[in-house]
Order: sequence, then structure tokens, then C-alpha cells
Amino acid sequence: MDNQLLLKKILYRSKYRGCKETDFLLGNFFTNHAQDLEQYDLELCEDFLNEDDMMIYDWIVTKDDFPKKYQKIILAIRNFHDINR
Repeated sequence: MDNQLLLKKILYRSKYRGCKETDFLLGNFFTNHAQDLEQYDLELCEDFLNEDDMMIYDWIVTKDDFPKKYQKIILAIRNFHDINR
């Protein structure tokens, strides 16, 4: 998929998920950092956004038990929002 198209898809899906808390966490992070992501990271972010909304929220805010493939994304989002675990 074209990088620009994938980037637009990620930005949209990060802001309009259904859960306002997750919309806030993901939307703000990807709005500020999506332009810096490499192709591999964009594809991984797309996979991440396919996960259940409440699971994503739990991984970011409350749990340290998350799939290792998402570690870089989750830690970056936590750092961006100053969520110390």
C-alpha cells in the first residue's frame, strides 16, 4: 500500500475508534508522530489499530502484559502522554 494512503488510514483510525479515551491517546500520538514512521512501522501500526479498542487502552494505561511486537508503539505512546508504568 502507498505510504501516504497508509498514513491517512492510520491517522483516521487512530482518531475515530469509538472509545473517547483511546481516541485521545492514539489520535494525539499519531497526529504528532505518524510522519516520522518508516514503512515497517506504518504496517505494524496498522496491525496495532486492528486490535480491540479496550485491549489497546489496557495495554497503554494499565497492563505491562502486551504482545511484544507492539512494545515499541506502546512504550512510545506511554512516553508521549507521560504515562509511567
